[in-house]
Amino acid sequence: MAVEEEGLRVFQSVKIKIGEAKNLPTYPGPNKMRDCYCTVNLDQEEVFRTKIVEKSLCPFYGEDFYCEIPRSFRHLSFYVFDRDVFRRDSIIGKVAIQKEDLQKYHNRDTWFQLQHVDADSEVQGKVHLELRLSEVITDSGVVCHKLAARILECQGLPIVNGQCDPYATVTLAGPCRSEAKKTKVKKKTNNPQFDEVFYFEVTRPCSYSRKSHFDFEEEDVDKLEIRVDLWNASNLKFGDEFLGELRVPLKVLRQSSPYEAWYFLQPRDNGSKSLKPGDLGSLRLNVVYTEDHVFSSDYYSPLRDLLLKSADVEVPVCPLAHAALPTCGPVPSGLFVLRTLRWGEGPPDTPARRGGRAHDLQVVCCDPEVMGPPLTRPGAGCRGGEGTGTPTTTTQAQVFPPGQEPRLLWWEGAGALLLHACPPQPVSASAAHILGEVCREKQEAAVPLVRLLLHYGRVVPFISAIASAEVRRTQDPNTIFRGNSLTSKCIDETMKLAGMHYLHVTLKPTIEEICQGHKSCEIDPVRLKDGESLESNMENLRQYVDRVFSVITASGVSCPTVMCDIFFSLREAAAKRFQDDLDVRYTAVSSFIFLRFFAPAILSPNLFQLTPHHTDPQTSRTLTLVSKTIQTLGSLSKSKSASFKESYMAAFYEFFNEQKYADAVKNFLDLISSSGRRDPKSVQQPILLKEGFMIKRAQGRKRFGMKNFKKRWFRLTNHEFTYQKSKGDPPLYSIPIENILAVEPLEEESFKMKNMFQVIQPERALYIQANNCVEAKAWIDILTKVSQCNQKRLTVYHPSAYLNGHWLCCRASSDTAAGCSPCTGGLPANIQLDIDGDRETERIYTLFSSYMRKLEQMQEACGSRSVYDGPEQEEYSTFLIDDPQETYKTLKQVIAGVGALEQEHAQYRRDKFKKTKYGSQEHPIGDKSFQSYIRQQSETPAHSM
Repeated sequence: MAVEEEGLRVFQSVKIKIGEAKNLPTYPGPNKMRDCYCTVNLDQEEVFRTKIVEKSLCPFYGEDFYCEIPRSFRHLSFYVFDRDVFRRDSIIGKVAIQKEDLQKYHNRDTWFQLQHVDADSEVQGKVHLELRLSEVITDSGVVCHKLAARILECQGLPIVNGQCDPYATVTLAGPCRSEAKKTKVKKKTNNPQFDEVFYFEVTRPCSYSRKSHFDFEEEDVDKLEIRVDLWNASNLKFGDEFLGELRVPLKVLRQSSPYEAWYFLQPRDNGSKSLKPGDLGSLRLNVVYTEDHVFSSDYYSPLRDLLLKSADVEVPVCPLAHAALPTCGPVPSGLFVLRTLRWGEGPPDTPARRGGRAHDLQVVCCDPEVMGPPLTRPGAGCRGGEGTGTPTTTTQAQVFPPGQEPRLLWWEGAGALLLHACPPQPVSASAAHILGEVCREKQEAAVPLVRLLLHYGRVVPFISAIASAEVRRTQDPNTIFRGNSLTSKCIDETMKLAGMHYLHVTLKPTIEEICQGHKSCEIDPVRLKDGESLESNMENLRQYVDRVFSVITASGVSCPTVMCDIFFSLREAAAKRFQDDLDVRYTAVSSFIFLRFFAPAILSPNLFQLTPHHTDPQTSRTLTLVSKTIQTLGSLSKSKSASFKESYMAAFYEFFNEQKYADAVKNFLDLISSSGRRDPKSVQQPILLKEGFMIKRAQGRKRFGMKNFKKRWFRLTNHEFTYQKSKGDPPLYSIPIENILAVEPLEEESFKMKNMFQVIQPERALYIQANNCVEAKAWIDILTKVSQCNQKRLTVYHPSAYLNGHWLCCRASSDTAAGCSPCTGGLPANIQLDIDGDRETERIYTLFSSYMRKLEQMQEACGSRSVYDGPEQEEYSTFLIDDPQETYKTLKQVIAGVGALEQEHAQYRRDKFKKTKYGSQEHPIGDKSFQSYIRQQSETPAHSM
């Protein structure tokens, strides 16, 4: 869900690692220890909560959290709570990072001091205020100045103890004067609409004699100010809670026109002082905040097309479509060009038809009878040839340098039809590979690259090309794909995106069983606890390993097709490079599917959404031992005992030192590295897409009864949307996906509840409240996505509820009245991947722009290698350049594309800067970061890393 601005979309996301807290204050009791957890908040709205770490003053959380941010915010806050069984959990302290300061801590582990929490530290929200100074003539003819203060509305007030019933006091204050007035209380809303006007006399006629006021001569307008205080009305004995204040000096007023502006609420000047830094402890965090400004698609065409061509640079070795045809190999002499084709032409089910190249290739006829004389039967037996019968001279023969001979693609009759790129460009000269070369970490290049190439169906040929190039550079088959190369990172990212459902179906039931069983599996004699049996623990562990191994090796038919196609290319490239090593075709695949996919998921299931949080220490130890064993089994290492540093692991592995385990692994690897295999159950089987607790309003399916709100467990699959009383209970209600006509937000005023959305069905709408804005966005996105192809989807809807006999939005009385607002745009109907190609291209542009100096150095390196054969400069030696001339051409195009986009961003910043108004709803007065915003908009790119 992007924030729409004029001409572009703005996306915000944040990735957080919550490490640990240390030196928390002791509990005031004999135990002194605390049971602590940490929450992540956008301003004060909780969007994530860690597990509870019991009995510790230095709790380790080690949890990761990622979310798309669906709204504007000022602070990213972290609260550390102490759980209390009998009372409300108490806040130990908090860390609040302003949005503008997030880049200071970008992707760095940082210790933050916990700050004290009180009413002043929790101030948030903004107020819309209008002031007017006018002259009034009294009955006696004396001119008197009066001030009209109008409180229109507030937005984003904090919610105190689960409720917010705000009111405002408006005070005219001066050195010798204070006059206060109060608005009405607005119940159950943190966005109150007051729209109340209060009048104050600023000057008095000379005849006015009350001692509490003063004469006109004594009045100094410049010393007066309007103060607005926001309060939460409370029935508690402690009184009303302070929500914030603002102060406006009257010297800003002009009698000729009213003064109207938005203000951020501020804490009180005499607010309580926090404790000394360090008294409350500290919290270790790693925060990566990203903000993308995405233009319309046509702006990205040059750079996007250049990136997509990265998959076209080398001719892959493709298998023949028919088993009866001869094996691909070098072509004999007697080659004659008949005509030029493009990929996609030729007989069906051939590599030429299955390929995806954008450039022309040569169609060549090979006749074994022709070894030099002119060809008298051009095109004979050659589908796709001209077949004109015109004699062809030997001057048309193609000459291919060693190693660049074309390969036979199909054979028919007396001739052979060949396709060959003239000449093949090395993959190292492609834009995508160049991005991997200039980025500091391969991972930051791989993430947007893989998403972009997956979106356009080009990831397999690109990964095949870079994998083949890497294999050709590898000297030892034992080290194949073991480094953190661009190939490895791209395959890792592809497996995470395309294989997450496969991973969940395969491992989640067994992982849940291990987590819930709490069986002791410790086999290290040094770590054994009193009363534990080594033999019993070893048997528990053996059963778990056997179960995990069995489900993995039996899951080959469910492996996603895109992963199988990649594994096929890895297998073929490795087997061709190391023809004497019969196992390399297996280790090339197992180094990814076992070492980088299954083993890490078993070791850290929370990182792969297999568990909601980190597991407890005992379960974590069990999963570590299982992961180690599965990794060794999958590696097909010749010396199993040498794979373990610990003697107890080598002894335990003797249970699995049988040929049947190696055979099972090889059969599994053979199956997932077979080209063209499809999973017949991939469409029919239900796929769990999302589940969790939410609050729903009764739909009114019964004629009588209250339409109350109840907490229910919701489940969404690609077949239906259901809810039940608790997880594991039978469904109370089910909505088939084809009956979802629209999924839209519900206005807060309908039920005075935030984060509500509606699932519209043919007869009625189901109103649901999510726990926070991030969760609401996630549910709306995934529900919209799975129902996108429904033929009866609505084009208009009611943004408010139908209550008391009418729609609150348009006041229509019929519950079947057509909607009054257009439905929002949907997402691509793809339940596996939600990828925005323009956004990924924008991210790649951001990376290229950030590493522009390296791009220029790479250009210099290309020039140096083209004209100079001696030792090159050290700064150039880090670049992988196979073809300096082609690489230079690509670099030139990349820099030109990045420059064009930078101009568009600069023009957007200038236009926005002109329209920016201090005191508007977007930029209220009192924002200390406004000057920083002005500086960012006028000096730096509109995107951020």
